[in-house]
Amino acid sequence: MDIRRKGSKIGVVKKIISFFIAFIAGGFTMFNLSGCHWFNQSFRQKQLSRIPEQEKTLYESAEKIVEALNKKDITLLYGILSKSCMEQEDLEKGFSYSCDLLDGKIIDIGECSHYEEDHWDSGKHSCKGNASFTQITTESGKIYHLYFDYWFDNDFDENKIGVERFKIRDADEYDKNTCIDISLYKHSGIYHPEWDEEFK
Repeated sequence: MDIRRKGSKIGVVKKIISFFIAFIAGGFTMFNLSGCHWFNQSFRQKQLSRIPEQEKTLYESAEKIVEALNKKDITLLYGILSKSCMEQEDLEKGFSYSCDLLDGKIIDIGECSHYEEDHWDSGKHSCKGNASFTQITTESGKIYHLYFDYWFDNDFDENKIGVERFKIRDADEYDKNTCIDISLYKHSGIYHPEWDEEFK
């Protein structure tokens, strides 16, 4: 009788230990799943917060351009376009061309490649960002390129501050030998094919 009771007690202890181990393992797993998820989100937020203000401005401008194109509403651009851009007579023509070029709505803008040009002269300063988004993706799976010039500061001509010009093109038609850098155009506004006449 004493042996059976002793064995029974040992069995109970083993079950308690097994349950305790399972409980600890389960808790550790849940911590990994939820804790790591929280950590990754927190880490991502910290990464975004470290993006320089000028780069943020370029991303926000690209998102605003995309929103305007998706909704086919040029008025959504009025807050980011420069005064010199807004004054162009062919502005709506360029916007219509850009809208018609797209096969479906844009669902992703991808990453931004950019460089900045700073200029100082007689105490005056100008700074322009040249942005390229080469993975603009529509719901149909088509890829497009978006290029634009953004003046962050311009003591020489304040009418240029903002998006001075932008161009969107079909990635399938991209040709390095004929692609014209957006900054080479003399035209302000929104690109349409007639702009290319100045290079012929």
